[in-house]
Amino acid sequence: MSRRLPRSFFWVDQQIIRSGAWLKLSPHSRLIYIAVSASVDKEGLSIWSPTKLMELSGCRDHDEFQNGLTELETHQLIVPIPQHVPPAIQLCSLQPADEQSKASGISTARNHQVAAPIVVHTTIHVGGGPRHVESGDSN
Repeated sequence: MSRRLPRSFFWVDQQIIRSGAWLKLSPHSRLIYIAVSASVDKEGLSIWSPTKLMELSGCRDHDEFQNGLTELETHQLIVPIPQHVPPAIQLCSLQPADEQSKASGISTARNHQVAAPIVVHTTIHVGGGPRHVESGDSN
């Protein structure tokens, strides 16, 4: 039996953990990042209102929410786009640590490009039943 991921499935890029950025974030900023990640379209752009993102992240204080967004921007994980109609938040792509060390000069979040989405299909076999083999598979 394989699990099919719903069309609206999202994930957090593991590079945020490998780079050490996740451990540098406050707990509130982590929840805000999860909320923003859950709300973005395939281009990495969220047009959800601050009120909706606050609700989704469990943040009850507007100043705390704004501080969390500022922290995410400081760590180059998001870029606010206030001129977008409606105002939007863009998730930034993350460079692997070896690419960061090769990069020349100081980069800012506004210089990051949004990573193209990567679709990964995973099959999880549960139980001891026989494994389903698709046609054309020699295994």
